[in-house]
Amino acid sequence: MRPFRQTKSNQTKKHGQYSILSTLLVVGIFIFIQLIVSERPITIDLTENRVFSLSEASISFLEQLDSDVTLLSLNRIGEEDTNLTRLLREYEKVTERITIEYIDPERVPHIISQYQEGNSAITLGSVIVEIDDSYQVIDAVDMYIYADNYEKIESFQVESLVTNTIAHLIENNHTTIYELRGHGESELPNILKGTLSQKNVAMEELQLLRDDWKPQQGDIVWIQSLQKDLTNVEEQTLSEFLEEGGRILLLHDIQDQEFPNVQTLLERYGMSIRKEMVFENSSTHTITSENYYLLPNFIQHPIVNSLIKGESTAITVYAQPIDVLNMRKDTLVLEPLLMSSSESFGKSFEAMKQSNTYEKEESDSEGPFQIGMAVTEERNVDHDFLNGKMVVYSSSYLANEDFIEASNQANLELLVNSVFWLSERENPINIMSKDVSSEILTMNKGQQMTIAMIVIVFIPLLIMSVGGFVWYKRNKND
Repeated sequence: MRPFRQTKSNQTKKHGQYSILSTLLVVGIFIFIQLIVSERPITIDLTENRVFSLSEASISFLEQLDSDVTLLSLNRIGEEDTNLTRLLREYEKVTERITIEYIDPERVPHIISQYQEGNSAITLGSVIVEIDDSYQVIDAVDMYIYADNYEKIESFQVESLVTNTIAHLIENNHTTIYELRGHGESELPNILKGTLSQKNVAMEELQLLRDDWKPQQGDIVWIQSLQKDLTNVEEQTLSEFLEEGGRILLLHDIQDQEFPNVQTLLERYGMSIRKEMVFENSSTHTITSENYYLLPNFIQHPIVNSLIKGESTAITVYAQPIDVLNMRKDTLVLEPLLMSSSESFGKSFEAMKQSNTYEKEESDSEGPFQIGMAVTEERNVDHDFLNGKMVVYSSSYLANEDFIEASNQANLELLVNSVFWLSERENPINIMSKDVSSEILTMNKGQQMTIAMIVIVFIPLLIMSVGGFVWYKRNKND
């Protein structure tokens, strides 16, 4: 009997040692977890649109950074914008090239003063993006899009602003768009202006007969929905601008009156806009029973390639055919961007005034039609290489805010890409503003410890207790 008792005693002793070691291991893991979670709260982005996570476009761009970037977040200590802070931390996670500094301007005004221009103050909540000796301030008021007279925050656009500002400072390329005025032109929608501003494109108004205009290389003249024709002087000025390597983006609508000087400008670049309206008989190229609502095909080109890849669809109405002239300069390269289907047809303006039908008639012209065109003229003048560029769309409704929304912002991307192609900048990093109607899950230290206790302590102890009970029952039966 003694050997049996000794064996049983040894087993009990051994089991006790295992229990002590297991307990010490659990306590050690618990202490380790506590040390980790005490450093930083765990934040999980559960928002539908991943509001507080970086998009693949940003991550891909940041992973290729070869310059050090400093983000200075300005706010009083304890009054930081938690939404902004959460997102900025994501930049640090992607690359070691980015450093974030949190600065209270009231405590260290001498640091902020070096970034101020003139008497303009930098507002609290702003972010300064700095690369080498270059910097740009992102104002706090631009980080959110508001609704209901600024009573409600609609969307959060920090990622678009920060990523595109970094890209702009690295690229060091400045573009100014001059909106032509004096002909009853329509205003560019705020969403388009805001998006271009985010991508560091400046906007100015231009009256050719009044202003002393001195364009710089890469500047663009935006001509949208003229209500009256250009004057002879204006047409000549714009033609000379193109010959010197200038850039024009024209959105022209069908109207009762004639625009001979606009047509002259277009003909200099090998094309004309036919005074017809395009209709669609293809059910896959229109969205309503009104067959003048068009969903045109994209034709491979740097302006539209991202839209083709994203399977996006532009929407427009009242478009006109753009014809390529047989007699044109051999220095011109004309490339279609948007095309109606082979089932489309065109009605002349005169025929529409005399007929009440939008159905195809024998006198109507046959599609497909080009309704968007990119043109480049490459010239070598005294060993100076000049390449004037022009993008033409035969309907200004591409820039209509309702159509931008209906196209899920495909129209917006098309126009922004057109600007970047004209200015010969790299295609923009297209990051949409994100809806902030949902919240993210943030666990405080106490909540983290509770979950850690359950996962690291309670569950293992439960398993050990069950195992110990089973072991005890088996030994008792033996």
